[in-house]
Amino acid sequence: MLEPLLCPFDTVVQFLETEDTELRDNVEKSRADIDYMSDLYFKFNEMNLRLQGDQLNLIKAKTVVTAFIGKLAIFGQNLGRGEYRQFPNLNDFKENGGLPDDVVRSFCDHLSMLHEDMCERYKDILSMMIPDWVLEQFTSLAGVEVTYQEELIEMQANEELKPKIKGGYTSFWLQQEIRQLYPRQSNVAKKFLIPFPSSYLVERGFSAVMGLLRKKKPPTDSEARRPEITPDDYRAGRG
Repeated sequence: MLEPLLCPFDTVVQFLETEDTELRDNVEKSRADIDYMSDLYFKFNEMNLRLQGDQLNLIKAKTVVTAFIGKLAIFGQNLGRGEYRQFPNLNDFKENGGLPDDVVRSFCDHLSMLHEDMCERYKDILSMMIPDWVLEQFTSLAGVEVTYQEELIEMQANEELKPKIKGGYTSFWLQQEIRQLYPRQSNVAKKFLIPFPSSYLVERGFSAVMGLLRKKKPPTDSEARRPEITPDDYRAGRG
């Protein structure tokens, strides 16, 4: 969204020199903001790519979201101590002209708000507890609920299953033989293997960024009338 503007930035400024000097001044003043937001949107795009594909499930989605939220905290900490290399465009701007401390603090505050907001938006995913035996069938019985201990012992004693585990936990739990032999464990595991509506996740992520940017700006009429998108909308085929 912002990336195309960065390449011909000087050209845009030169054009506005004769067309609209006030707008030119505003664009030049916003260069640091443009660089920062361009880098940030690029990182959201990276998350978007990881949330695509037929193999996406709740386990993979939690991994991607948890990692991204953790990165937001690190980004803010690094910017706060003058480390800009995780934001290439912003780093170039800083090396060419420098960044005022108050501008850097505003970026750190924004990343902090974004981190807090996304933790709240995705708290259902972040709090999701995945039993160790779903990912590693030959895990220790320590900590395994009593309900599943007997089946897990039987599974670990079954030598014929070991070659089937090499294909990964997804293909393992989806085998009909596994569902028949270990129904309790299979019923739990399959809940984590359902396809996840990734477009909903990304929509919420970008909405979080734009919402924070417009925090002090009153909504337009069209924005006020826009209904909130929920996971159920995507499951119903709306998204």
